[in-house]
This record gives sequence, structure tokens and C-alpha cells, in this order.
Amino acid sequence: MARLYAESYYGDFFHEHLQESLDDATQTVRSDFEQSPECCFVILNSNNECMGGIFCYIGSTDQGKVLNLDSVQILPEFRKQGLAQKLMQQVLETALEEKVVRVEMFVDRRETQPALWYRNMGFEFTGKVQYTGLTENLKLPDEHESESLPKFKIEPISKDYLEKISSDKSLHSCVEEFPQYCLMAQNNNGENVGAIFCKIVRNFRGPLLQIESVLVEPNFNQKEIRTELMKAITNIAKVDSEKIIGITQIVDDPQGESTQYYNDLGLSPTGWVEYAAPLDEIKL
Repeated sequence: MARLYAESYYGDFFHEHLQESLDDATQTVRSDFEQSPECCFVILNSNNECMGGIFCYIGSTDQGKVLNLDSVQILPEFRKQGLAQKLMQQVLETALEEKVVRVEMFVDRRETQPALWYRNMGFEFTGKVQYTGLTENLKLPDEHESESLPKFKIEPISKDYLEKISSDKSLHSCVEEFPQYCLMAQNNNGENVGAIFCKIVRNFRGPLLQIESVLVEPNFNQKEIRTELMKAITNIAKVDSEKIIGITQIVDDPQGESTQYYNDLGLSPTGWVEYAAPLDEIKL
């Protein structure tokens, strides 16, 4: 199963980095099972041979429980027998028992068949796309040569500001686990005007700094503050390049309007996009 997952997710890189991608896929599958064993299934034939599997985990949001679907894989010799649909049915029945309200997954939009399969079940493109850039290719936004004081002071997020700016449990967990990668911006009037939340995620090439969220206070220059926070986190990645191989972010960008902004930072769309559906609207 890990091999099928790695080959599907990494494509050509799987063959170029066989052991690394296998190790990464194995850890992903194992992590899903350890977190939500009730949502991971394999399907066996009469000879007790594994024909395929589905690997998911349940997470919590402010709206309720969400089932994150990492992988549905069927061995080539057993495909076109409706096995993937059987696995989906099993995991959706479990999700119903667990009071899940929504199912999400990332799909490679360069592969038309999986996207069509999910759409036929009621899943829709949410507008979220993945951007990634290697540390060596990251670019800092243009620095002003002015001798005037910088507009913003960047420092680790304080507990008081964290409580003020977000009640999202996942962002609070980010700050607890990766405080050095969660920063806030303060203007020259001493006002906290925004924050960026990041965590380390694994990739078969090495650790990536994943930007979970950039929040800017209303009534302030959104683009300017976002750019300043992105500049700070990009600089951290470049300084810590021996540990961090790149930056990745899931962006709400249905029309591709952010492509130029991220290209200017050295990040490009990977082709992976989010599909999701309320549990009670999924049709098998």
C-alpha cells in the first residue's frame, strides 16, 4: 500500500527517490492508522491477498469532526471491480458512526480520472491549492534601502495576542509545538497587526515549513503586512536551510489570482487541490 501511495503521490520523483518516497509514504500510512485505526481498511480476496486499501484520519475543527482522506489505492490487477467504492462505503459508514460532518482530500488535478470519480460522488473543488518552493529558490521581497526605521517589528507570538487573534485549536497547537515558526507583526505604534503560523511537515526530500495561516487585523494594509510576515518566515527558512528544504502553503485561490504573488516568492502551484463535501451529501 505504501508503494502505491508513493507512486501515486510523487509521480516521477518516486522512481528518482525510491527509498525516500517509500519511507515517507509508509510514515503517512502508519500515522493515519495510529491516529484513526477505525478509518483505515484493506480489502482481501479469497486467497487472503491484499487487493487495496483506504487510509484516513479524523480531525477536529470549529465546525465539527472532519475526515481527511489521504489515500485510496487498488493494486493494478484488481482494478475496475468496484473495490474502491466498497472501501469508500466502509469508511463513510464509520465516519457516520463517528459523527463526522465533512470529508476532505487533496487530488492531483493533472490526473482527470480521480477528480471525476470524486465529483461524481458529490465532492467539489474548494478553491484551495498547494504552493511549494525549495529553500534554494525562495526569494525575499524587495528590501527598501531607506535608513528610516522599519515599519514592523517581527517577534514570536505572545500568548495574549494568540488568544485575541484566533480560537482555532490547530493554530494554538502550532504555536505550542513550533513557537519559533509562529510570528506576529507589530507596527511602530506598538499595535499588533498580524501573525503567521507555521509548522514542520515531512516530505521525501526532507522537512518542509508549512504555512498554516496568515492573519491580518482589519483596517490595516493587508498586502503589506502579509508580505512582511512572509518575508520573515522566508528568511528563517533560508537561514535554517540545512534543516528546512522548502516552504509549502495551501492557498484559497480558485481562480489562480495568487500565482504571481507566490511566484515572486519562489513558490509554484504543485497541481494538488482540495476536494470536499458534507458527509450527508456524498453519493455512492
